[in-house]
Formats: sequence, C-alpha cells, structure tokens
Amino acid sequence: MVLTRDFKETIKDRVAQDPALREELLKQGIECLSNGDVDTGKAVLRDYINATIGLDALGTVTDRSPERTHIEPCLTLELALCYIIE
Repeated sequence: MVLTRDFKETIKDRVAQDPALREELLKQGIECLSNGDVDTGKAVLRDYINATIGLDALGTVTDRSPERTHIEPCLTLELALCYIIE
C-alpha cells in the first residue's frame, strides 16, 4: 500500500492544529526518559521538535550549531529541554 502523504508531514500538520496532541507528545517523551526508556523518549522528543520548532531553529534559538543538533542526539535532547523550559 502506497502512502499518499509523508508521515512526518502528516504528524507536523496534526501537531500544529492540535495543542492537546502537542502537549501529550511532550509528556510522553519526558515520561519515557524518566522511566529509563531513553531510546523511545528521545524518539518522541525528536518527533516533537521536528513537528514544532525544528532542529535548525532549535539550534539557532539556543545559540548552538544546528549541525550539532543533527549529529549529537544527547545534545539535541539537552537543547530541546532548554527550549521547552524557556
């Protein structure tokens, strides 16, 4: 079965239109991390970031190199949490 629309774009549009979904993604990502499920937590937070501000803009807002946010997942997580807290 062929998808007619890119999954990431569908999620991005849905998150933009649904504040409750946006909040739930963030909660789920943080909950996974706090429960020790680091891989899932990072994946969910990455989806959250990509659906909201994006990695490039996150790097700019936090005065970090956007290239580093793509390369270093731990740094991306750190930046995301800094951005969310601000």
